[in-house]
Amino acid sequence: MKEVNGFLWPDHDTECNKVTVQQSQSLDLYYQFCKDFRVAVQAGGNVGVWPKKMASKFGEVHTFEPAWDNFECLEKNVTEPNVIKHYAALGEAKKRAGIKMIHGNCGGNFLDSGDSVNVETVDGLNLEFLDFLVLDVGGAEILAIAGAMETIERCKPIIVTEEKGHCVRFGYKPGSVGILLAKLGYGPAYANHRDIVYVP
Repeated sequence: MKEVNGFLWPDHDTECNKVTVQQSQSLDLYYQFCKDFRVAVQAGGNVGVWPKKMASKFGEVHTFEPAWDNFECLEKNVTEPNVIKHYAALGEAKKRAGIKMIHGNCGGNFLDSGDSVNVETVDGLNLEFLDFLVLDVGGAEILAIAGAMETIERCKPIIVTEEKGHCVRFGYKPGSVGILLAKLGYGPAYANHRDIVYVP
């Protein structure tokens, strides 16, 4: 591990640590769409920059990170008691999967075939409330939403997804997230860099 910008990072990372802390400031722009700040779910947790910032705003934060080197840093970086850390990915069903590690960019990992990591679902958390859902999961955003349908329909959280076109890794066309969320009564309210904020 090495320390950069006040956070511990995997030794191999040369890219993610340069931008993530600055990008997390975008959360302040996204909060304007939230009505309540009770519970948030965030994935991927990476080394904990985003969930650590969210901990000061929400009563409870669930963060998901399936890469062990990232999760090890996350556990050390995020000591706030209201952050619940899940060593797992988010997807459409509870299962096992592989992970493709991107050397040099610990924020570029994505799910792949294999049997090395746990995949969980938002619905499996059985949350009473969900006010804010942030998904930066290497193209698997639509899968994570599929595993959160009951919670989304019941709680109507603000949803932020990263749109880089990586969904093609999983057989989906760019824009598929917006089409799926439109069926649930959501529309895009704000765009910042490659993030899109969807509101009900």
